[in-house]
Amino acid sequence: MPTLDTAEAEDVLPAFVIGYEGARPLPANPPAWLHAVHHQVAGHTCARWDATGYVVPLALNQREGTGKLWLLTRALVELGESWPGDPMYAAPEVARLVAEIARLTRCSTGSPLDAHGVTGIGELLARHLAFPGLAPPVVESGEEALIRFHAADPSPFFDSWRIVCGCPEGPWAWHGWMRYGRDLGRELQAGLGRGEPLRIFLLWENSD
Repeated sequence: MPTLDTAEAEDVLPAFVIGYEGARPLPANPPAWLHAVHHQVAGHTCARWDATGYVVPLALNQREGTGKLWLLTRALVELGESWPGDPMYAAPEVARLVAEIARLTRCSTGSPLDAHGVTGIGELLARHLAFPGLAPPVVESGEEALIRFHAADPSPFFDSWRIVCGCPEGPWAWHGWMRYGRDLGRELQAGLGRGEPLRIFLLWENSD
């Protein structure tokens, strides 16, 4: 099973992770799509966060939905590289979105989202992930560089989204992709030996 340390594989971010928070017992011969994810969150506190599951890079899924997924992707990329207000934020709509996300997630403080932040980031994500007839996942909690969604079946919203397949020769390399579907979700639940629903997380590069 590939290990994905996002500090060494920044090109994968921003990304959704579908699976379980924390380390999980793994099958003897895990498939290439199953990743042990290590991620840095919470601004200057640089806390480590781990998960096990599928990795769904936003960059691989720009055709999904009818919202402005491209704008959300760019804003999260720039948010992880610098600070809102720096000259690199030249496109006004990107700069506005970067500033909004930074404000809602209390960028760099390490503080968890308050009730206003949970509501605000949920509405922001809904605007940029919108797809007719399909409700996006509902935000539960979060902090800088990590959003947790309420437990729910990732299907049908994420059906046909591209997930990465890792390369066993390199701990941070990925070499291909396949499409997510309900059968893959069931396979993940069975492979990890857990009965609880899959969780969904959104990751981007920590700013500190």
